[in-house]
Amino acid sequence: HRHRSMWHASLNKRIIAHRSADDILAMCGEMLSGFDLQNVVTSISCISQCRNGGPRCKTNPQFIEVLHRLEVLWAPGTFCIPEDEREEALPHHFASVAAALARMQPHRRDGTLQRVLRTVAARATVAVPAAQPMDLMLLAWAFATLGYAPKSLMPAIAREATLKIRDFNEMHISIITWAFAKLNVRSDPWITTMVEETLTRLAVLWPQHISNIAWALGTLMIKSDCRIGVDCFRL
Repeated sequence: HRHRSMWHASLNKRIIAHRSADDILAMCGEMLSGFDLQNVVTSISCISQCRNGGPRCKTNPQFIEVLHRLEVLWAPGTFCIPEDEREEALPHHFASVAAALARMQPHRRDGTLQRVLRTVAARATVAVPAAQPMDLMLLAWAFATLGYAPKSLMPAIAREATLKIRDFNEMHISIITWAFAKLNVRSDPWITTMVEETLTRLAVLWPQHISNIAWALGTLMIKSDCRIGVDCFRL
């Protein structure tokens, strides 16, 4: 087991070292059946960010095979994965995949991508209590970019973000606030907590952070209840 873990870690470094989506896809073509969950997630993320990757790869047959491998690893009982090869899908896996697919700008006709996104939305909802700030931010950003607000996931992100806001940096706060407004998701506990926290960080906020938050609050048409309006004005 230890040897296999080291081998997969080495594979992950090789995937990250590639600068071309074509090179990653070629590597997937040769070795995909031996990839573990992290290898697959890393491949999807890197392909979405490579200079010749992103949207142009979303219909590539080899990329679709990578997504199929992801679905197999996410449902080991369904696909009879050996017990010693089964892995738990963690919040950062869901967040990375959601962000990668958002970068690829899928259309409704991109059935495999849409199916994977529905799986992410359903399973991430259960996983968010264990999510780190970056995971919550990426999930919110991804679905806002897609213009898709999963009914259970967004409230779950709002609840968890409100609880963990002290662990967030300014980018996490501003992007999550922007994402909620983009999807017309209003969570008053998040707004109240976010404004209070933001006011303590004014000295370190970048103009982009302030711009995101101001736009979001204006878009959500926040009223003056619970001093939200007053605090927004101060921001």
